[in-house]
Amino acid sequence: MFDYHGFDEGYNIDSLEDIGMIEFWNIRDEDVCHFHFSDVNIAFEFYNRYARTKSFSARKNRTRKSHAGALKLKNFVCHREGFKPQNNYGIGNLKRKHTPETRCGCSAMMEIRVDAPSGRWFISYFSDKHNHPLLDPRLTGLLPGHRFMFEADIGHMVNMKKAKQRRQLPGDAYEALKYLEDQATNDPSLYFNHHMDADGTLRNLFWCDGLSRANYSLFGDVLAFDATYRKNKYMCPLVVFFGVNHHNQTIIFAAALICDEEKDTYRWLLQQLKVAMNGKAPVSVITDGDLSMKFTIEKEFPNAHHRLCAWHLIRNATSNIGKPLFTSMFKNCMLGDYEIDVFRQKWFEMVEGFGIENKNWVLDMHKKRHSWATAHIRGKFFAGFRTTSRCEGLNSIIAKYVNSRYNLVEFIQHFNPCVDHIRWKEVQADLASVNGRPSMQTCFQQLKRSAANVYTLSIFHMFQPILVRAASMKVINMRQTGSYVIYSVGLDRMPNEMWRVFCCDIEMEFNCLCMRMESFGIPCEHIVCVLVHEDIEELPRSLVLPRWTKTAKVGLQNAVGLHWDSLMLSQYSCLMDWFRQLANFACRDNERFIFTREMAMNLLKQFKEEDAAQKELVNDADSVRDGVQVDAFGAGLATNDLGYSMPRDPRKYRTKGGLHSLIKENIDVDSVVWRATIEQLVVFVVASHSQKAMEMTHLIMTRMIT
Repeated sequence: MFDYHGFDEGYNIDSLEDIGMIEFWNIRDEDVCHFHFSDVNIAFEFYNRYARTKSFSARKNRTRKSHAGALKLKNFVCHREGFKPQNNYGIGNLKRKHTPETRCGCSAMMEIRVDAPSGRWFISYFSDKHNHPLLDPRLTGLLPGHRFMFEADIGHMVNMKKAKQRRQLPGDAYEALKYLEDQATNDPSLYFNHHMDADGTLRNLFWCDGLSRANYSLFGDVLAFDATYRKNKYMCPLVVFFGVNHHNQTIIFAAALICDEEKDTYRWLLQQLKVAMNGKAPVSVITDGDLSMKFTIEKEFPNAHHRLCAWHLIRNATSNIGKPLFTSMFKNCMLGDYEIDVFRQKWFEMVEGFGIENKNWVLDMHKKRHSWATAHIRGKFFAGFRTTSRCEGLNSIIAKYVNSRYNLVEFIQHFNPCVDHIRWKEVQADLASVNGRPSMQTCFQQLKRSAANVYTLSIFHMFQPILVRAASMKVINMRQTGSYVIYSVGLDRMPNEMWRVFCCDIEMEFNCLCMRMESFGIPCEHIVCVLVHEDIEELPRSLVLPRWTKTAKVGLQNAVGLHWDSLMLSQYSCLMDWFRQLANFACRDNERFIFTREMAMNLLKQFKEEDAAQKELVNDADSVRDGVQVDAFGAGLATNDLGYSMPRDPRKYRTKGGLHSLIKENIDVDSVVWRATIEQLVVFVVASHSQKAMEMTHLIMTRMIT
């Protein structure tokens, strides 16, 4: 038992402010044991802050009390301590999807005891040995123990909501371009461009940030785009370019506001997309069949496979033929996994059976069969896209952030949080994929475990039914042909339906005639059956498409605009807590307010100048943002340095089918200005990783409070 007088005064932790002064990233294990605390809650906050810096989360565990019922011991453990209860394991008829197992018996722990004479809590045992990989720092904040808002952030949001006013813009089009230019200072990889009429009226505006461009470099093999309406006060159609990420989630590559949906407009958009994405063209494109889009895709992406939306085709079949039985048969022809000869036979039998072989719509559909029939599309990679229904879902999300009263600047300002929301879903999926492992309850345990190690959780769940189907198949015969082995795979009850799988023993490459591996990037049940037959317990590298793996975005973890690591988050929370207190004291007295404001503005100016000087030393060879011109149709395309005359606002668009003024309540405007300045200052201080900056801001806070 320690005596209170034996405690080192330099290790006293009595408040959250004391915790905020600790540099957890520099603490050694032996240093941790010297700290002592005023109560249990402060001790837990200390350990949880430490855990956040080390990329794990803490939770409270065992408690021991004295005979009198007083608390005398408390354990804090890693969030992966212990094991999941084994109850109900082995039940195969559960409809609920099994959650990943996050508990793995980790022994990392901090134990505290109370010193009876002083009432201080000291660390009696500490271990930082984990039996599992620690999380990527960008995912730590998603753990339940760290997923909360700080009081400073909540207060800032409340005050800004009260003081929010609609700005009077001198020129909406000009201000939108100026806003994007300002955004580019924080995101050097942001690309935008616009197109004006001969009289200077803004026609089209295209933009994408650095992270969207980085995502396109990884997942731009499949592209979909569509126009949606009534999203701004000019009723200009919004065109969103999107695809799917390694979790099979929708991600946005770029966006544009256009004046019309003519061929030239879409061609300008695709030209801008190619410039922004460094000339990379997609492998496949899916649209709703709009003729202008089709013409543009053929001109700008001549080698891309163009697929028509299945949902729109089924709707057109209903409206053009008007017979439910025909619609059902047409759907089977379109989506059925047939050989081309079988498809041709079924098509003509269907058409002749209904006596519509001379109908224009039927003739047109047969002519376009290479763009919609699975039999003809087989082997072309579409990442599971069959319809543009993802676009409809994306539009419903966008509608929650923007509305028809927004001008251009307001639209872009509210559209960006929508993109952030979609990216937040991706980060949550990243955490679910690495924090724990799926339960193994089906056949082929080793092969399933191998898939779980490489695939993201959502892709692994898509692979599980394939394993189940493979269990009902067997290799009927096999023969050697040169360096290839040809396997015939089928069901016992259907011996006439077989699929052939080709295997190259030397390079461990597998190909099946069903071509589902080429179409989606996941091995089919026929290939899995061959793997089981040959006792292969690990997925060969040739069968693992990198875009579906957990490591698909390893090279982009530091991309601009998305993630902060645990150190920055810890510093940010400390500074925001200090500045919240500082703001409360400074805004009560005019002299204090002026002094604090000047100090904050000077620091902010200094940090901005330092950052600007560092950026000048970096060679932005990749950036295509400065001075890009694409003179597609002889109309003026201005560069992005705002060296052009003020463009006119776009004309109101007639579709195919403003922000509410808020009343200011009782709030000090100076306080709002101060908080906005402080928020910028905190970002620069944290990003600088400068101990001097931290000390200067702490000095200001101490002076004002005292």
